[in-house]
Amino acid sequence: MQIQFLGAAGTVTGSKTLVTSGEVRVLVDCGMFQGFKHLRRRNWEALEIPPGDIDAVVLTHAHLDHVGWLPVLVREGFRGKVYCTPATRKLAALILADSAHIQEEDAKRANRKGYTRHQPAKPLYTQGDAEQAVRRFHTIPWGQTVPIGGSLELTLQPAGHILGASMARLEDSEVSVLFSGDLGRPDDQVMNPPYTPKPVDYLILESTYGGRAHEDTEPLEALAEVARRTIARSGVLLIPSFAVGRAQALLWALHQLMDQGRIPEVDVVLDSPMAISTTELYRPFHDNIRLTEGDMGALRREVHYTRTAMESKRLNGKDGPFVLISASGMLTGGRVLHHLAARAGSPRNTLLFVGYQAPGTRGGNIVRGEKKIKLHGDWVPIECEVARIDGFSAHADQDEALGWLRGFGQAPTKTWLNHGEPDSSETMRLAIGEQLGWDCELAREGVVLQLDPPGMQQASSHAAPEPVPPQPLSATPQAPSLAVAAGLDAAFLARDELRPTRLLLAAEQVQTTLRDEGIEGLVVVLGEPRPEGDPVLAQARELGRALAVHPALQERHWRLATTARPGIGAAVTEGARLAGGSVAGFHAAQPGEPLPHATTQPRLCFRFEHPALRDLLLLERCRALVAFPGDLDTVATVLRALDLARAGRMGDVPLVLIDGAWWSTLLRALGADSSDTASVCPVDDAAGAVEALLDSLSR
Repeated sequence: MQIQFLGAAGTVTGSKTLVTSGEVRVLVDCGMFQGFKHLRRRNWEALEIPPGDIDAVVLTHAHLDHVGWLPVLVREGFRGKVYCTPATRKLAALILADSAHIQEEDAKRANRKGYTRHQPAKPLYTQGDAEQAVRRFHTIPWGQTVPIGGSLELTLQPAGHILGASMARLEDSEVSVLFSGDLGRPDDQVMNPPYTPKPVDYLILESTYGGRAHEDTEPLEALAEVARRTIARSGVLLIPSFAVGRAQALLWALHQLMDQGRIPEVDVVLDSPMAISTTELYRPFHDNIRLTEGDMGALRREVHYTRTAMESKRLNGKDGPFVLISASGMLTGGRVLHHLAARAGSPRNTLLFVGYQAPGTRGGNIVRGEKKIKLHGDWVPIECEVARIDGFSAHADQDEALGWLRGFGQAPTKTWLNHGEPDSSETMRLAIGEQLGWDCELAREGVVLQLDPPGMQQASSHAAPEPVPPQPLSATPQAPSLAVAAGLDAAFLARDELRPTRLLLAAEQVQTTLRDEGIEGLVVVLGEPRPEGDPVLAQARELGRALAVHPALQERHWRLATTARPGIGAAVTEGARLAGGSVAGFHAAQPGEPLPHATTQPRLCFRFEHPALRDLLLLERCRALVAFPGDLDTVATVLRALDLARAGRMGDVPLVLIDGAWWSTLLRALGADSSDTASVCPVDDAAGAVEALLDSLSR
């Protein structure tokens, strides 16, 4: 058996894993990429394997990041069965129809208002595509083992998380592998705990909450505190929520709080047709959950459901206090965006997030401190209270996942972690190794993993070897000139007379890499190395955090860039990483110059023999420049930028100088007074730099 990760490796979205057993190919989950634009673009790319060559699909559950790409797969030629539980089939049909409708409406709106680069804008798939996908579903109950091709068999078991969610066990005549899917919590208010599986040869485990623990605060009391504050202001408590699972947990929590007298009785409105339909599905599948039919009947009586668009629009004129739950949970689309536009500008109201907010989504940007977001082409200020409660997450945290793993009794031969951000997965890997002693690795996209039978050679994560550079026609010392490419002969390339060639290759490497990554512009941050503990480093970290995933940069396909040196460069990069973004590093290798700092992303780290070439390439794509007080290298780069700006070679590029008094004194002393350059903006600190830069970009 072989497996290959085609998504959800190093990210929490786009879950797809190809399993091959003999001639049979099965895709476990078929998720849509969400979040950052560079991830969303992948939804428009062809799959690594022709869809017609896939024999079956197994769905662990119905969230979009696990089922959202299925209509594309079917449209592009998949003709096999899609295996899942009966509840997952019902939910997936709702979710895919809703997703297609939102995409069609967003495309129509973009074409009507003209805020699209694509002419015309098109949906990823239509409602007709979604219907065709659902026709291929084949349901099986939990615990029943069914053949799905060749000697390959499938068994689904409850995973908690949401209605119908499963872990999937695939086994052939030699090995077994278990996909955890999204693992639920042992003490969830609504869902039953995850099934404890029998021993398995190999395990694929999600790591969304690696390195994190759910808040110790009891979630009902945390919700009560936020609700009481908002109700006292006669405000609206707006809760963006996933329509499946999270919305129902919130309804049950609010029911308990009002029933127990812990919050005043106010109207509770569920404004999401899909969330309403999902809530109604809980009754026929109540054996999947902790709630009884009577509990579900109480929710039906107490909650006001708004199904039509007209009813939803009328809510914008409804005075508080009341609670309004609407999809989507990360503010990526749906009716909640219209409510946000109507309610975000009033301090009386509260915007409450009750789950993970992926970097690059509107929700992710707001919880990271953004004070305005773009909705349907317009900027909307965030002046309401912003609150967050983690306790309603349907994902097991790290300790809960480790507790589930301890129930295995016998360690798998190897465990791979997918469906997690790199730092979360790595923290989980270390914990599994230290606490359980298991052999555990991170999923790597595209690598084919050979799953050997137990007792044979341990499964190799290098079954598909790393590409080996082509060898020279002759590797003998007598014939070095027969190398196929000069780049294979390091000694030849290092000759002094070939320095111009090296410079050209360095320039081409930068241009090609940025083009391949879809990076159209750079926001350059300059500064000198500084000792640990320097308060300026904290400012630099906050600047990196604020700008790395800001919509103003994302929508323009811009990336933060530094000179890749320790100190300011490392702090900016660290802040960007904490926000879920990354930074390009431009490093000039000079005598005595330290190597690029450890946090620099290798794929976007460039090294140059001369700082002039570095500055030329750095400033060529510069769309904004921010400079802390610095050393000679920093000052030299700023001077080059000023010269290019005065010569009209950089266009209308804002030059934001932090500690304006320091820079003014220095530049006057050098005879390079910047007062004649309209694009120069002196500020006091990094917070002022962010404000000045965003103000300039919004003009």
